[in-house]
Amino acid sequence: MKSGKLLIIGISVIAAAFAYFIFGNSEQASTSDLIEAEFAKLSPPQGLSSATAEHYMLSRDFDNLFEFARQIDRNSKSYEVEAKYQDIFRDSEQLHRNDVYLEDFTCNNRVCFAKMGYHDRDDIELFMNDVFFREGRGFAGIIARAVSIDGVNQMRIIFDYTDGSLILD
Repeated sequence: MKSGKLLIIGISVIAAAFAYFIFGNSEQASTSDLIEAEFAKLSPPQGLSSATAEHYMLSRDFDNLFEFARQIDRNSKSYEVEAKYQDIFRDSEQLHRNDVYLEDFTCNNRVCFAKMGYHDRDDIELFMNDVFFREGRGFAGIIARAVSIDGVNQMRIIFDYTDGSLILD
């Protein structure tokens, strides 16, 4: 009788582990599918979606969207744009004075994402003006939002480098 109970318990544990494996993976897959769908809404052919960008700017899911952008196959232009902007960021006076610091940056075939840390609001505004709005660098399709995550100031930036179009939706 004891071995029968152990067998039932053993089968129950195996079944529970199998169910967790199956449902755990489907939950991850559905999250990935959701992020992929949201990413498609973010940068349709017409330009950068302000509503989708704003949603992610104010969400902890911004990092998930950011990481998904890294996983998409990229063309050579995206690597060139990423390198160009990393150089522009590094040349910024605010970055040299450590008033603003680059936390993360990536581009895909159409859109770039940046996370900048900062201490003072004036410094991040100077940085944004220097990097994005200096003569010859203006983008119509840039969305930036200052947020505080667990007490840390962060400027989240998304811009469409292909044509700079912004969809106000």
